Amino acid sequence: MKLRDGFHSRDAQPDKRLWKNLGYGGKTANEDTWRYWPQSGLGPWTIAAPLGAAEYTQDNLRLFYEGELIYEAKDGEGQWDVTWQALAHFYGVLARKVARDIPLSDAPTGA
Repeated sequence: MKLRDGFHSRDAQPDKRLWKNLGYGGKTANEDTWRYWPQSGLGPWTIAAPLGAAEYTQDNLRLFYEGELIYEAKDGEGQWDVTWQALAHFYGVLARKVARDIPLSDAPTGA
């Protein structure tokens, strides 16, 4: 699926660079944003959710969470499609679990 036309990229799959729009940062970037970095050389890659809430491993066209394969590219999909699945998994599955322990306000309950 082509997400955006005319986006300059050095990659063979230009949509992969759209990751930067989500707050790309390398391993040493601010932990308030999504970050990714190669584990060695050109990969596999670590994809980290904000505030260390979750870490994924992307190995070519496969995505893992805690060592378990959670997504593998389908015919016609590329690295960007797999990278996007980390966000889909985090916000679709993990965010509710993470947020369950975070209070919505400082007000005491029952107030």
